[in-house]
Amino acid sequence: TARNQWVCWRYVDRGEGRKPDKQPVNPHTLANAGVHWANTWAPFEAAYASYLRHIRDGIRGIGFVLTPEDPYVAVDIDNCLHDEEIEDRAVQVIEELKSYTEVSPSGHGLRILLNSPEFHDNARTAAIEIYSQSRYVTITGHHVTGTPDTISVASPELIASLLPPPGKVSK
Repeated sequence: TARNQWVCWRYVDRGEGRKPDKQPVNPHTLANAGVHWANTWAPFEAAYASYLRHIRDGIRGIGFVLTPEDPYVAVDIDNCLHDEEIEDRAVQVIEELKSYTEVSPSGHGLRILLNSPEFHDNARTAAIEIYSQSRYVTITGHHVTGTPDTISVASPELIASLLPPPGKVSK
């Protein structure tokens, strides 16, 4: 929370049949924020206070902007949580990474936060998404019981091992 890389977010309709986007929002102005516009970010305290103040105005939460200058990596596993039961594929990743894990805003996915200063990639497969820069991630604070309550250090090799080898299709 010490970094000034926090935004709020709101849902934005993308059209019929598509799930809404989570648009980053400048906590100070409530205008759109951007992952490359540091002047639209704020300290954690300001973003959280803005979220609390503007829930009725459509602000749904806060998020953290990932940049090449910070050491953080976010691992997203969608649709792996059903009635508070975590699918085996996600349990395996949680056990491998041993880091702070929380429930996503949908209540059906998980996010694992890592410290890995040397990992500088973004990757997305059908099974997992890994982001380290030029993205923002929603942060709910809904910690998964039994996982560390701090962000652990992970090697770039460990993070990369979560992805299928080049040329392989993830199911």
